Amino acid sequence: MGRRPRTDGPCRALAELAGPEGVTEQQSTFDRRDVIRHLTGVLPGAVGAAQLEELADAFLAHSDVREVRSDHAEPTFTTVELLNTEARLLASAVRRTDDECGLVEADLVDRALQERPSMADEQAALVRQLCFGGAGLDVVVAPPGTGKTFSLDAARQAWEQAGYRVLGCALSASAAAELNDGAGIPSITLTRVHDKLNRGLRIDAQHVLVVDEAGMAGTRQLAPILDNAAEHGGKVVLVGDPKQLPEIHAGGLLAELDRRLPTIRLAENRRQQDPAEVEALDHLRHGRVEHALSTFVDHDRTVGTNSDAVRQAMVDDWWRHVGNDADALMMAPRWADADDLNRRARHHLRGAGRLGGDPIIVGERPYEVGDRVICLRNDYHRGLRNGMVGTVTSINHEHRHIALETDDGRRILTTDYLDAGHIRHGYAITVHKSQGSTCGHALLLGSDELYREMGYVGLSRGRLSNRMYLVDGAEQRADREVHATPSQPEGADVVSGVREALTTSRAKELATSRADQLDADLGIDIGP
Repeated sequence: MGRRPRTDGPCRALAELAGPEGVTEQQSTFDRRDVIRHLTGVLPGAVGAAQLEELADAFLAHSDVREVRSDHAEPTFTTVELLNTEARLLASAVRRTDDECGLVEADLVDRALQERPSMADEQAALVRQLCFGGAGLDVVVAPPGTGKTFSLDAARQAWEQAGYRVLGCALSASAAAELNDGAGIPSITLTRVHDKLNRGLRIDAQHVLVVDEAGMAGTRQLAPILDNAAEHGGKVVLVGDPKQLPEIHAGGLLAELDRRLPTIRLAENRRQQDPAEVEALDHLRHGRVEHALSTFVDHDRTVGTNSDAVRQAMVDDWWRHVGNDADALMMAPRWADADDLNRRARHHLRGAGRLGGDPIIVGERPYEVGDRVICLRNDYHRGLRNGMVGTVTSINHEHRHIALETDDGRRILTTDYLDAGHIRHGYAITVHKSQGSTCGHALLLGSDELYREMGYVGLSRGRLSNRMYLVDGAEQRADREVHATPSQPEGADVVSGVREALTTSRAKELATSRADQLDADLGIDIGP
């Protein structure tokens, strides 16, 4: 994250470097180069290279820094603050396995299951484990399309009928809304939960708190919730998938808890209707990229060496789906790519007469009546949430307002929201914005900017079909064409680049999982 240079000197910078917003804000471990980069961002420009080197060495020798195991030649470090946080949470999770939290009588669970006769055996087993297991912290690992929301709805009913207060939260407002709408669990964002904890909320023995998309929440974001529940005896359920998009902040907690606790799992893919896609997604999930790509790539239609042609082919396929009244979504690694796809999509829509009226310009992008729009910022006062999608029904040019029709009703985008640039067209979005969503047909723009978790999310959104459109990342950056040779089939270089990109995982891990030895003087005891 970008930071404004400070003017209060090197000593203050070194002190902050070991804190939660320092060098471990987004990664659990770091090396000497990371320290220098961070210092460069927070110190005045007058600090020279030699002083930066000295400050970095001083920081690495500080008592608040520990060296951990490294798979590379260069040593890797972490901070005592983060080590203690991780170790405390792990030890607490292990201790709480027999806390007898959230227990429900069998007849109430049976009633909830009987009212859902379509529930699969593994889903019913999940509900029983949540309601009968008694752990203070349960971990549910649920890949895309396995029906976690349906299962949580049944558990929620059983808990509520047993007298518990069931609450939910997620990192994003859209994921919280999905948990609320799909499982009937009143849900808010993690940030708002933190606010409630600061104002005195106690997650006690009468509470069950469900954290959805927990794999995207950083360790420090989960810590206040887990600490509060451990202190007051409440039950927490972390639901997520370590194989999907990783945390923005220092993370790895869900994956490590998955290794240490008796995790509850869902495995059967109930979303994709094509058995070949189900199998291919399983291959991709486990890093067997070669087996997965052939299913999602059609060399005659979705592979090309010309960026413009491939993008146009992708949008044309999207338009064919839309023309057949099918639900289709385009995805790309970056907003810059999505903007280009949206521009092409709007050309189709305008030609078909689906857009009309005088456009309003927001962030150099035109919006007309009929446009599909995605909101990018929460504004609870106006009923707007990050990720909300709606259709423009009217534009007030005098007051610079846009009226949207969403699944939650009519919303007004006011001047301040628009001028802050909090909307974009919603025909193509980033893969990060797509996690948690489902559509009929998913179309993913492929490039070497993908990585395994991003590819897995992008290729698991569609129920009816999921396709990847391959563009050479080098050509995107340099605006050049890749020419095939007689001995090298068209698209071979492109596929090779994406294959290599998808073999790369960006999953995060805890600093404790890389430590050779945790010194007793730190007071760290992470259990078995």
